Amino acid sequence: MASKRLSEAGYEHYEISSYCNYVYECNHNTTYWANRPFYVFGLGSASYINGVRFSRPRRMKEYVP
Repeated sequence: MASKRLSEAGYEHYEISSYCNYVYECNHNTTYWANRPFYVFGLGSASYINGVRFSRPRRMKEYVP
């Protein structure tokens, strides 16, 4: 029932638990699924570049010496 109503309202089912108006779909998720590189910054962040995933320290003491 929910799926039908959302579809009728112009929403797209684009991941197992999410619907969206195409303009507002999550760029992070679509980049991740397409295996495209992404750069992120900040405590505990994880980037994916040239097929390698790496993360930054979670604690400020380790992030900024």
